[in-house]
Amino acid sequence: MELLAERLAGEPAAVAAYTSPLERAAATAAAAPPPLRPARVDALREIYCGELDGMDLASVEASYPELWRRNEALDDDEFAWPGGESYRHFRKRVISAVEALAAAHPGRRVLVFTRDASLAYQRMRSPDLPSALAWLNPLVVAKTI
Repeated sequence: MELLAERLAGEPAAVAAYTSPLERAAATAAAAPPPLRPARVDALREIYCGELDGMDLASVEASYPELWRRNEALDDDEFAWPGGESYRHFRKRVISAVEALAAAHPGRRVLVFTRDASLAYQRMRSPDLPSALAWLNPLVVAKTI
């Protein structure tokens, strides 16, 4: 956390900071330089896994082998765990949230802290994401947007 805080302090100043509601992301957001106080944005949360939410990965893989294989293939945007959110909806939700944050601060630098899956999914599945968004690392987005 200290290294991240040092890195962010050496970057051009941001005008705002946002975080997913996930506790680990919010804890990482504490590295935002003062006077920024990261606001929690629910739309930046991880994918909702429905009935499987909270299960450990080994149990999911053992209990739902066919679904696990489909999930691991990452080639079906309509894939969803039972009662959960599809990858298409997840992608749309997270990208819409990031774009809304960018639109709220045109031409300004903002910090967005989230769990790596939210950002990795954007990198992997959204080549048309605005080029102004550059990924510093899997947990932080900070760029003039």
